[in-house]
Amino acid sequence: MKDANNKGGKSVLGAAVLGAVVGAASVALAHKPTRKMLKQKLAEAMDRGDEAMDKAGQKVEQIKKTTRKAAARELKKAQEKLDNGASRSRI
Repeated sequence: MKDANNKGGKSVLGAAVLGAVVGAASVALAHKPTRKMLKQKLAEAMDRGDEAMDKAGQKVEQIKKTTRKAAARELKKAQEKLDNGASRSRI
């Protein structure tokens, strides 16, 4: 019986803490300057995120270009080796 009562006390305490946190957040969001500041910070974060995505996209394109060039060089080398091997076998 003692465990059942203890769990009930934890639930009530947890609910009270959660209610206090939600209440504090509601008060903060109800304050117009706070909302304005949060909106501005969110916009700044979104801009930084967009810039980071653009840079990442540019880097990906650069890597793709470099990789394609390297692959083309290697394919050309392999083709030359095959061609040289085929011409030697004809001799």
